[in-house]
Formats: sequence, C-alpha cells, structure tokens
Amino acid sequence: MGSEVVSRILKTDAKITLLGHDNNMSGVKKKSNKIKIFKGDITKDKLNLSESEYKEICKNTTHIIHSASITRFELPYQKLKPVNVDGVRNIIKLASSCKNLEKMAHFSTVYVSGKRKGLILEKERAHNAGFVNAYEKTKYEAEGIIEKFQKKLPITTYRFSTVIGNGKSGKVNKFGAIHYSLRLLQLGMVPVIPGDPNNKIDIISTDDATEAFYLSFLKKNSKNKVYHICAGKKSPSLREFIGKTYSLFRKYGTQEGGKPSNPATFADFKTYELFKKSVQESENPIFSKIIDTLSSFSYQLYCPKIFDQKDLLQDSPESQKAISSLDVYYDKIIKYCINSNWRLSHGKN
Repeated sequence: MGSEVVSRILKTDAKITLLGHDNNMSGVKKKSNKIKIFKGDITKDKLNLSESEYKEICKNTTHIIHSASITRFELPYQKLKPVNVDGVRNIIKLASSCKNLEKMAHFSTVYVSGKRKGLILEKERAHNAGFVNAYEKTKYEAEGIIEKFQKKLPITTYRFSTVIGNGKSGKVNKFGAIHYSLRLLQLGMVPVIPGDPNNKIDIISTDDATEAFYLSFLKKNSKNKVYHICAGKKSPSLREFIGKTYSLFRKYGTQEGGKPSNPATFADFKTYELFKKSVQESENPIFSKIIDTLSSFSYQLYCPKIFDQKDLLQDSPESQKAISSLDVYYDKIIKYCINSNWRLSHGKN
C-alpha cells in the first residue's frame, strides 16, 4: 500500500517525507523534488534518526500515514511484535511531538476481528474469539494502543481487507500468502480447498483501496474514527472466487503455455483437518510447506463474516463507491501474475 499511497499523494501539491528501512524505498522515485527520504527504524527510540532529523520531521509534519507492518502470516508473535505493536508506540511518540499535526492515519486490517463471525462493525474491536494467526493478534493489540490516544491525537484507523494488486495495471507490488496459494492452485498442488464455499471472501484492488483511503483522509470529519476499506457487500463467495480463478487460469494458461489441472474440491473443516494431519504425518517437505502456508489463514475461510461500512459510507460516500467488485479488476491481476511467472519471489515475502 505504501508506494501506491505515495504515488497518489504525488498528484497533489503536498510535500512528502518518507521514513523507510530501505534506501531504495521499494522503487519509490527519488527524482521528485516533493519527496525527502529518511532511513529509519520504527522499532527504535526516535525511529533511529539523528536528533536533527527527528526535530526536522516533528517541526514540518502536518499529516502522518503509518503503514509500516510485517504481514507474513506464518511468523510467530515475537517476530511480529517489535514492528506491528512496539513500532506503533514509537509513531505515537512522534505524533505527540508534531506541534502542527492535523491528522494521523493508522493502517490496520479487518482481520483484527479474528475468529469472530457475522457482521463486523467499524466501531468494534474488543473480543475474545481468538485469532487465526499472530499477525491478526499484533494488529489487534496495535489498535488497542491507538484507542488510548484517540482523545489526545487526531488519529483515524483504516482497516483494509485483502489487498491483491493494482486493478488498472494488474501489477502486484508484493506477493503474499494469497498469491502463493493461487500459484499452488494453478500448479494443481492443492487437492482440497479449505473453507465453506458459500462464505464471502473480501478482496480489494490496491488502487481502489488507495483511492478510498485518500478520499476519506481528506475529510475534516474523519478524525478519531475507524473505517473499513473493503469490498463489503460487493464481496464474492469463495465458490465464485475460485470459479473465476480457474476460468482465468484456463484463459491465460501458464508462462510455459500449459493449462492448470482439474479444480480442487472444497473441504469442510473436519475433512480439511484430517487431510492436514495426514500430510503432516507423511513428513513430505513440499506438501508440509503447502499446508503450513494454507493453515496460516485458512481458518478464516470457515468464519463467515461481512465487514460493515456504515461509518465510511456516512462520512465519505465517495470512498465506498471507489471500491470495485472483483469482476472489474481480477482478470488483469491474474494475467500479470502469470506473465511475470508470479515473480518467483512470493515465498520470501
């Protein structure tokens, strides 16, 4: 999301200060005279910046967009906590020192809802349903920190659903668990698909998510709120999503010109757990890796839920309208993934 948001802001007259852990800033163009880049670390005190750099940022910053996060679902809690939880505390300290701060955005996920089912409201956070993975837990805890400061600072939390790629170009900035799973489907390496095929699966394109966020961020009435940036009622069922995916696999084949094998079948929770156990007992390293990847998020596919967007629609109706249905953009994303051979780097992200 970070590079997409930067690209969107560059269309305005705003000047941007970027804090990144990488000098290349994931391909962000340094040529623009509207961008200033600092190399820092949100897990460190004062973001690991020099005293003069930190003071400069505090003096000049009017808006903060906090999008830094580790999104690898398979990692344990202790690997994620320094960035996803402790990093938020350091950004809050920065925000508290920015005397000209008008607004701060905190990027979160709709899956702070964990294993909850049913209608998930924007105003809700606290629950004891548990979590599917440590990533969800860390983002939940981060929101808890944000809540404590919402009366003191103009912070708004934006919960995004699964962001899959740019709907106009098809480009995927970062391949993640969903792309890796789709790649395995294409290769015919997933004999059963976990999840209730009738449950909704909430997916959005990166550019739609960016535009919806940006339109809301401009609103004066969007301070101290929580918004769901997601497909919501436009979400396809898991059955529709998988059907569309296989249809596009047949359309584009593979980079080598082959066609995917027969579609995998859906498995109820009990059947999938038995299948997972048999794979783990076989000690087959390839299929064990596949099961580990799927298991990092698969339980969500058994938790039927819809993410309400009442507050987003009320405060920024144009934001909700900016989000397209899957049919509008999915074709381009699958074509990009196949033509790029899934960049063969997805396993590292």
